[in-house]
Amino acid sequence: MKRPWLLPVCLVLLAVAATLWIAPPSFLGNSKAQTLFSQGTAAAERGDLDTALARWENSVRIDPSNTVIWDMLSQGYLKKNDTENAIRCLLRIAEIAPDTPGIHGKLAIAFLSVQREQAAFEEAELELKRNPDHAPSLGVVAAIAGTLGMGDERLRALEKLSRLQPNDIDFLAQYCEMLLELNRNAEARPMIERFRRLAPQSHLGAIYAGMLLFRTDTSPAGCQAAITLFEQAMEQEPDALFPRLYLGKIYMRLRQPEKALVYLEVAAKQMPGKMDIQFELANAYAMTRQKDKSAEARKRFQALRDQTDRMQSLLKRCALERQNFDLFKETGIYCLQVGSFLNARICLNHAENLKPGDPEIRTAWQDLTRREAEQQAKIQQITAERRTRKGLP
Repeated sequence: MKRPWLLPVCLVLLAVAATLWIAPPSFLGNSKAQTLFSQGTAAAERGDLDTALARWENSVRIDPSNTVIWDMLSQGYLKKNDTENAIRCLLRIAEIAPDTPGIHGKLAIAFLSVQREQAAFEEAELELKRNPDHAPSLGVVAAIAGTLGMGDERLRALEKLSRLQPNDIDFLAQYCEMLLELNRNAEARPMIERFRRLAPQSHLGAIYAGMLLFRTDTSPAGCQAAITLFEQAMEQEPDALFPRLYLGKIYMRLRQPEKALVYLEVAAKQMPGKMDIQFELANAYAMTRQKDKSAEARKRFQALRDQTDRMQSLLKRCALERQNFDLFKETGIYCLQVGSFLNARICLNHAENLKPGDPEIRTAWQDLTRREAEQQAKIQQITAERRTRKGLP
């Protein structure tokens, strides 16, 4: 299941990473740099961040090797949501003092927050070589390793995060989802139980429990218990996507295609690109003797399967042919066409690094930026409608 968790998670991790290393300043007798630094610190304490940043920038021009000033600057820019300048400061620290604890983790989160996923992943890997339990870097790997064709690394990162951060429901949700995707049901069960204890009001807990029950208990009693869980999820979140798909699957299992169609047709409108909905629809229409609709659904299913197969084939080739500009351009543009925006951005960025200035890539970037903005606006609208419906400010 795909959810818009990435940006909130990376912002939380960024705040955590920003506190990982603070050392006492040492100016080696440079009184002017020390005075400017102190003036900046005093301004920051008054809440005057612009003045603080100006003073610190002047201080670091005089004392350009002082990592403490660069660190304060990076934190100040992060507070102003000026991540590019924060990255500039963090890169300077990594250059001056590459052994600074947590520096690559900070860079990983900063790069992730501005959607530079490949750079984020590389920095996270560097940090984890020094500190295998660095939670922010593990969070970066968990966020993007699957997209880079490294599902095993993502699974290991989520498993470790579930132990290091046992009460973090965002990472726990991702771990539950991945275990379910991999059909590792025995491992998923205790994680789902933990998630439901930690987030009893979340509709996701009922969905995870329902999916697990659907897979492990095919009896009529098991089907009814799963129905109850998915109905509970829809009560908690009426716009939830997966309950209707699974209710359709359950009623097909119970040989009640008319009931299944009620849910599957709505699910198909909610998730037109989901392949298994079209498969279930084709079967349900066939069982209710709607041959034309069954043929149309089967045709959509086949088209989606061909699309998925092609994208996965291209991504696998990209993992092996890292210097193939034409391949990365083709893959990025194709992923954009089929709506896989994260894959598109990663491939287009890599292609652009291999050969800057390609006009097709420039056009693709413009299209991607526009479509992601439209997607984000839609998410914000749905979120606002949900909050209004629930009486939240």
